[in-house]
Amino acid sequence: MKKLFHYSVLSVLSILLLSCSHSIKGEGEITNKEIKISPIKEISANGTFRLIYLFDGNNPRIVIESYKNLIQNLKIENSDGKLTLSETNNVKDSDLYNIYIYNPQIEKFDIHNLVNVDINSQLRVSKLTINLYDVSKFLANTIVVDELNVNVNDVAGISLKGTSNALNLTAEDTSNFMAPFLEVSEANIELSDVAKAEINVKSKLTGKISDNSSLTVIGNPAKDIQQKDLAVINFK
Repeated sequence: MKKLFHYSVLSVLSILLLSCSHSIKGEGEITNKEIKISPIKEISANGTFRLIYLFDGNNPRIVIESYKNLIQNLKIENSDGKLTLSETNNVKDSDLYNIYIYNPQIEKFDIHNLVNVDINSQLRVSKLTINLYDVSKFLANTIVVDELNVNVNDVAGISLKGTSNALNLTAEDTSNFMAPFLEVSEANIELSDVAKAEINVKSKLTGKISDNSSLTVIGNPAKDIQQKDLAVINFK
């Protein structure tokens, strides 16, 4: 566990150092650029921008709000229902770097580096998958799903509100999953290293927490969860 934790911290530090040593800053005029896209079900994002999702079932598009040189630096791929966003050169200390995604419902997010995701519309899908890495963040105020699969790594963090029939959560390293206002019927949880999670479970809680991880549970579900090492479970 210690080796894994140290490796995770060193990996994140390496990303940050690389960003500082080979990076550009926003220069010139601030502008908007709109790009039409085909409807997508999946987003993969790697960079230092803020990603804002807004529902639009009729006119899928991207609107980029930033400095002209940062917009030119952005790499965009749109094919087979997947949108991939990345940067040619790393971006440092930008005070305005927003990417708005207008699209029907999205089912999968793979988020890396320093990307911050804001879900500003209701996200209603049968199955939602969220994978977070590095120092990325994910915030959603209203999700309505049957099955929610979340994988959080490194020092990434996620905050969710809404409802889900089933939650499958894996959290490692120093990541955190905060969802006291996400009402879940059944949850299967696996926490390790020093990961933290707060969940609201009605019916059934299963899984395992180990190392120095901590879990806070709201509700009184039936429990079948293993607690190992110095891991802590708190019930509210």
